[in-house]
Amino acid sequence: MCKMRGLVIAALVGFMATSIYAQIQITPEVGTSIYKEGNSKEKAAISPRIGVGVDYFFNQQKSGWGLMSGLYFYQKKDDYTLVWSTYQNEKGDRFDFPTGLYDELKPTDEMTLKKVTSDDTYTRRDYLQLPVMVKYKWQLNDTYAISAAVGGYVALGISGKHQIDEYSFSVDEKKQDYQHIQYDSPYELWMYDRFDAGLSSRLSVHAKNLSINLNYEMNLYHRNQNVHENLISLTAGYTF
Repeated sequence: MCKMRGLVIAALVGFMATSIYAQIQITPEVGTSIYKEGNSKEKAAISPRIGVGVDYFFNQQKSGWGLMSGLYFYQKKDDYTLVWSTYQNEKGDRFDFPTGLYDELKPTDEMTLKKVTSDDTYTRRDYLQLPVMVKYKWQLNDTYAISAAVGGYVALGISGKHQIDEYSFSVDEKKQDYQHIQYDSPYELWMYDRFDAGLSSRLSVHAKNLSINLNYEMNLYHRNQNVHENLISLTAGYTF
C-alpha cells in the first residue's frame, strides 16, 4: 500500500513538473535599440540589444494571460557638440555664453570676447535589464499569434565610456588649444547613475517559434536634469 501511494505521489509530482515546464517559454532575442532623450534636439543613437526572455502562462490554452521577464543587454549613447563664448567685463570678471542661446542670453556691449570653446562629447552606458510585465497572447490560428505586455523594469549599469574632445581659441593670444578628457566610467559623473528603472511595454507577432518584438521603455528614475530617456527596440526571437 505504501509503495502504491509512493508511486501515485511520484506520478503527480512528475505531471505537475511537466505541466509547469509546458507553461514556461524561453526566447533568446537579438536586435537593435534606438535611444532618444525626451525633449533633446540631438539625433537618436542606435545600439545592439540582446537577451533572453522568459514567459510563464497561467494555463496551457493557446490564448491567455501570463507573466514575462528575462535578462537583456542594451546601451544608451549620447553624441553631441557644445559651443560657447567667454566674455570679460570691465571689472575683469569672465562669463560663458552658449552660442546657440544668444537671443535669450547674450553679452552686454561693454564685454569683450576672450575665448571660444567647442566640446565634442560622447557617452555610452551599458545596462543589464530585468523586466517584469503582464502579458496576454491571442492565438489567431495554428501558425500565427500576437501578444501584448506592459509593466516595469529595473536595470544596472555595468560599463560605459565618457569622453570630451575640447577645442578652444584664445582671442588675445590668437592661439588654439586642444585637450582630451576621458572618464573610465560615465557613472562617475553627477548626471548619471548605475541604477535605472521605468515603464516597459511590448508588442509581438509570432509565427510558430519565431517572433518579432517591438519594445518601448521610458525611464522614470529621473537624472540628467530630469529628462525622460526613451528606448525603442526591435528584436527577433526563437522560442523553445
